[in-house]
Amino acid sequence: MSQLQLFPAFAVPMATANLEGAEQLNSQLKKRFFELEQAGFEETHTPTTRVNIFESNMDLFTLQDPSLQQLRLFCLSSIMSIVASTTRKSADEMRQLKLKNHAWFHITRKHGYIAYHNHPLASWSAVYYVDVGQPDPDYPESGQIRFFHPSSSNQMFMDAGNTSFSAPFHQGTLSFEPKPGQLLIFPSYLMHEVAPFMGQGERICVAMNCWFE
Repeated sequence: MSQLQLFPAFAVPMATANLEGAEQLNSQLKKRFFELEQAGFEETHTPTTRVNIFESNMDLFTLQDPSLQQLRLFCLSSIMSIVASTTRKSADEMRQLKLKNHAWFHITRKHGYIAYHNHPLASWSAVYYVDVGQPDPDYPESGQIRFFHPSSSNQMFMDAGNTSFSAPFHQGTLSFEPKPGQLLIFPSYLMHEVAPFMGQGERICVAMNCWFE
């Protein structure tokens, strides 16, 4: 009998990247975002249910602000890296790609959340965390971003033979606890939600959608 060879089929590529020295940049971004909130830099036509959240206009990365342009370079270069790592494109093909994007920020206050959704008309999406507020120890899932298995039938029948899978064979949901300075990249088709923020202060992040020509 030949040896069993186990492999992950239909895997979902995701990635994280941490910005070195993010504290100073995050402080600048937080100040700028509060200024933009006061100035009414707001998106008013969003199809996604969101509660107690300020959502900015989606052309954030077009603003010629040094802190925003530093963040833009970090985020979009990281997204280009995951494209290069997950496709068969040559270096020359990668150089010919033109990355297009929408980017916006969220300021989430107590009890704020975002309902189940994905990001149509984009191939890659990402979230960069500026501030995660002050956690409430009574609510360990506060403000977590929760991703859902792309196969709706993955829990069709559960018994002792297919529960408690080890990574990378996840079932159900996959949750991430936000950390300041961290970028989380995921395919835009992946359904996700943000759990209610139960802490003090504000949970501040920058979200983006990317597509390529």
